[in-house]
Amino acid sequence: MSQPDISQNDLSQSQASQMLSASQNGISEELQALLGEKLATVSNKEAYDPSQEKSEKRWLRKQYRDLIVNTEENKKDLLNSDCDGLIDNIAKANELFKKVKNPYEATLDARLLVLSADIGTQKARRMKIDSHAFDTSEYIAKLVTIMGGRQGLEDDEGRSVLNWDAVGEIATNYTARAPSMDYILGPLATEQKTRQISKQRARLEKDKAFLTKPQELKEGDIEKQENETTKNVQAIASLLEHHGPINYFDFIINPESFSQTVENIFYLSFLIRDGKAYIDDESGQPILEACMPPTQEDYAQGLVKKQLIIELDLPTWQVIIDTYNIRKSVIPTRRKKTNNVTGKWYG
Repeated sequence: MSQPDISQNDLSQSQASQMLSASQNGISEELQALLGEKLATVSNKEAYDPSQEKSEKRWLRKQYRDLIVNTEENKKDLLNSDCDGLIDNIAKANELFKKVKNPYEATLDARLLVLSADIGTQKARRMKIDSHAFDTSEYIAKLVTIMGGRQGLEDDEGRSVLNWDAVGEIATNYTARAPSMDYILGPLATEQKTRQISKQRARLEKDKAFLTKPQELKEGDIEKQENETTKNVQAIASLLEHHGPINYFDFIINPESFSQTVENIFYLSFLIRDGKAYIDDESGQPILEACMPPTQEDYAQGLVKKQLIIELDLPTWQVIIDTYNIRKSVIPTRRKKTNNVTGKWYG
């Protein structure tokens, strides 16, 4: 008869009890021992007991809350270096934790532990090793005593001998770190570096024969540079008075140059701004015409200037040329400037 394969992780308390009671019906002793161990594990209530007495849980919660409140209220006193209250609180918490068997009480214990750790950190930061807390002379005197310095032991050369092994044996009681070798008096040999004196280089003197004198400018050498923007605005105003009224696109579009079309729009905007030209769109087409600038009386009667922003890119420029069948620019194409070779200076 084959024995059933039972996993300890999948076995509940009730199943284990039933299977243990069925041992009288032919189950082997090995399986009975396994079921007994499982029952003992499931029945262990030392770490977790949901059926713990409510009165005991209430008492634990009250004790933890009192410890937390006491720690928070006496935080300043606990930060003093000569106060042992923090150690007492942790000892009380350790005793209470032995009775903790539910998550809520464990949460209160963790809260108290975090609070105590925070106070301990602040307390460690406030510690100062100075003349009031640490006497260096007294410490050295005790070290000498421990190492046998008072006994007057001397070596062959008449120097005092100190037993450093005695201090090492005392230190091993407080650390598990393996001792290491090190030099107490620094490196065994030092090499003194010699300062290298750099040689001064001979000063390089320029030959005066190759030096050039700056050019002296006279008043006649400087020509006044004409403002191209003002000149082009005036030229466009004259053309508008001669050809207007005219379609806005027929006037500003240059089918030979996209860049000069953009410049034409820029120069025309000054005429619109100053009120020397206006655009009429009542017919459905933008009609451009020159006009007299408005006076202050016109503005007083309610005249309002409006300016619009036109967006123009290369594809749109080509579409306008094809739509309005523009073959020649009303505004003549301006020649590109050539580099000045006359040697004149402009200001």
